[in-house]
Amino acid sequence: MRDRAASNGSLINEVNLGNQKKSYHWRHRYAIASYLIATAVTNYAGIY
Repeated sequence: MRDRAASNGSLINEVNLGNQKKSYHWRHRYAIASYLIATAVTNYAGIY
């Protein structure tokens, strides 16, 4: 599986939860309001 996660800030921790699932923990220096958060999940096509 070549799925990756991206976010602002620094990736602090990546945990393999099993069953092809992962949990990511990101840290950012600046506070952000929860209504500004957006996610997008799909089978992106890209050149690796």
